[in-house]
Amino acid sequence: MSTISNLSILASAGTGKTFRLSDRIIQLLAQDGVAHQNIAALTFTRAAAAEFIVKLVQKLQEAATDEKKRLDLCDRIAIDPSVHDRKWFQQTLRTTLLESNRMTMGTLDSFFAKLVRSFPLEVGIHTGVATTVSDHEADDLRMAALQATLNRMNSAETALLLTNLRNFNDGEDIANPMETLAEMAKAHHELLVTAPDKDKWGNSERIWKDRKPKWSGYADKDLVQSGTSSEAPSPRIMTTLRPRNGRPS
Repeated sequence: MSTISNLSILASAGTGKTFRLSDRIIQLLAQDGVAHQNIAALTFTRAAAAEFIVKLVQKLQEAATDEKKRLDLCDRIAIDPSVHDRKWFQQTLRTTLLESNRMTMGTLDSFFAKLVRSFPLEVGIHTGVATTVSDHEADDLRMAALQATLNRMNSAETALLLTNLRNFNDGEDIANPMETLAEMAKAHHELLVTAPDKDKWGNSERIWKDRKPKWSGYADKDLVQSGTSSEAPSPRIMTTLRPRNGRPS
């Protein structure tokens, strides 16, 4: 069996990683002895995972019906166009559609959950039950966690939070603060998982040291002007809210 070299692509969102990955899957299918069930493509989100199979089928369909696109694809992934003719792409498209459920294309979470279900004793659990959280369920859990956090806050902390949200929104009141906070929590969750140490969050002295940001203290000033009590608020609230468009509020 011929092989293709390992490849590492470091690129930001929207630069064509999924396009290149779908090319590579076709390149693998063109190798002798590589079956659909032996190919794995994993990503972080369900949306990206769904795009894998869509892009794969789209490219196979185009190569099976459009001669120019077939030749372009063969040239791009370095396969012999005389061997991989339109008939080959038609047959590969048909096989891919029939065996798509046998290909491992999904999220990393779902893949790890599958491993746990298959080998529960090896990972130290007594049952093979392991599931991933759906997007809808994740939204509900995130909102419940936010509500529990707000319930534990005192009046000064709540006032500071609302003032920070107003600054975050260029001085305008936010119609639905809970929805905005939920979006922030979702955006920063991966960062929190990467750095779970709570001492790294909200510690302005550690973050800025002797160089305070120019917008430091804006929320405190607004609280004083509005006559709100300045009872010691949690510093974590201020430093985890980021200004929009990279600009300080």
